[in-house]
Amino acid sequence: PTLKETCPEIKYATRFWITNFEFGFNNKFFSGEGAYVDTDFFKMFTFPLLYGDADHVLDDKLIVVVTEDFAKKIFGRTDVVGEPLTVDGVITIKISGVVKSCPKNSHLQFDFLFNILVLHEFGFPRVNWENFNNSLYSYIYVDIILSPWMTLDAPCKG
Repeated sequence: PTLKETCPEIKYATRFWITNFEFGFNNKFFSGEGAYVDTDFFKMFTFPLLYGDADHVLDDKLIVVVTEDFAKKIFGRTDVVGEPLTVDGVITIKISGVVKSCPKNSHLQFDFLFNILVLHEFGFPRVNWENFNNSLYSYIYVDIILSPWMTLDAPCKG
């Protein structure tokens, strides 16, 4: 987000921080691997949503987007938008979208996606670039075409 504010060439930006959680539903528990992402995630990547609105599916903090396979594992079906889940038995969240499961050849693999701002709810006092060392991926989409022989002279303010 800071990059988008200081570099007008950056149209979209998202972080992808891998995490594992146990979700509870009807006194059963399901482990999965997922990620914290920024709200631009579905503007940058073409993972198709089966249920939910790609423009708003990550707008709130206490929501989760699940893959179709993870939805089937937990509920036995994929039309699960609005269903509640507990996260590690502590916080209740709602499913805001169901995304097609990741193709095996994608370097991004996940069962679920959280809005990165939910970290505050999970006990992280402040979310910024310094908190994560080298443990997350960062992606940007620039709204210009660069050639190998071109350079950007001071593209960012500040």
